[in-house]
Amino acid sequence: MGLNVDLIQMLGTPKLVACPRCKAQVETGFDDYDIECGDPNQKVGEWKLRVYCDTCENDFFYEFTVRTEVK
Repeated sequence: MGLNVDLIQMLGTPKLVACPRCKAQVETGFDDYDIECGDPNQKVGEWKLRVYCDTCENDFFYEFTVRTEVK
């Protein structure tokens, strides 16, 4: 059993993304993402999340940066 978090709620990641190979809309699974599989947050603020396309069996990454702001 891993450590699953809701990255859609927590960080505003998308529920669907377009596959870079076939352009199909792919459910990301970011609402129940296991952050103990691999290392999705290797550097402060930098995220790299794995996504799998069932249509063309493409394994790809959704990458983004999180910036904090003190108010």
